[in-house]
Amino acid sequence: MTHTEREIRSTKELLKTIRDNFGEYERFIEYFKEDRGIIFFGCGSSYHLSTVLEHFARRKLGKSVKAVLGSEALLSLESNVGEGEWTVFAFSRSGETTETLKGVEKFKKMGARVIGVTCEEDSTLAKIADDAIVIPSHEESVVMTQSFSGLLYLFTRLIVLASESDVSSFDNCIESLDLVLETAFAKMIEHDLLKYSLVVFLGTGENWGLSNESALKMKEMALTYAESNSILDYRHGPKALADNKTLVVIQVEQEEEELVDDLRRELEGYGATVLEIGPAKELEIPCYLERGEDTFLRIVPTQVLALEMAKAKGVNPDTPRNLTKVVKIEGNI
Repeated sequence: MTHTEREIRSTKELLKTIRDNFGEYERFIEYFKEDRGIIFFGCGSSYHLSTVLEHFARRKLGKSVKAVLGSEALLSLESNVGEGEWTVFAFSRSGETTETLKGVEKFKKMGARVIGVTCEEDSTLAKIADDAIVIPSHEESVVMTQSFSGLLYLFTRLIVLASESDVSSFDNCIESLDLVLETAFAKMIEHDLLKYSLVVFLGTGENWGLSNESALKMKEMALTYAESNSILDYRHGPKALADNKTLVVIQVEQEEEELVDDLRRELEGYGATVLEIGPAKELEIPCYLERGEDTFLRIVPTQVLALEMAKAKGVNPDTPRNLTKVVKIEGNI
């Protein structure tokens, strides 16, 4: 078994550890209650995580929330942020990503409070930030999977509690990860994944961020061309590529079902294969939570899809071509 598969399969244990030791993180709830704007920022998967949390925090807290790409914070901070008092959550799994560290310096110069979020307690990010959140995930794979789900769970829980909502149903859904994994692996067996030359991921709101992350996982783990888009916007040009070698995966919310049904019929008419993620869908999420609370579950089937595509192609997902676990940029930046 590859490191990547082992890490995906052990996600449940990480989430339970975070839940059972939540006292270590509880003080960060207050940061979401203060009269300050919230910024989530990072690079790659950490940026996609930021966009998911941007939508959810704005929905639950009703305050100014932004997601900022690491390189944008470094090269064009003023046009991305603007004036105001901000608490910044800077995500970097390694805590050593160059753009993130340089971005932290720029945020601090503008007077923002910066919270480093990482898996490495002794990292540069944890040391230079005003405060730090560290989760106990130490992935061997270059690809970020388990820690992505863990951070989604942790921050969703913090935001739910900051909104003074109940988390009992949310916490109970950790147990459903077994079924989510079982269903996803079984569904992949039903498909000849090698027939697909294009994989498309669609979603709106929080799920748009998940779709962007899912496309990245497909590129990294399986070296397969993938796209992501908002559900209805896929009709505005990208659908021209849809044919019998296209797999379309849609994150579906209850209020979107009728619109998704129409789009599915259209895409299947072009020969594309369509899979849906959600409660009572092909890739089942067996929990009925408020919108945005189940993202830590919804990302898992697409991680499994990328993993199984890699297996089918004979690609090692642990060490993607041209990639390293930590992105460091040498020279003046």
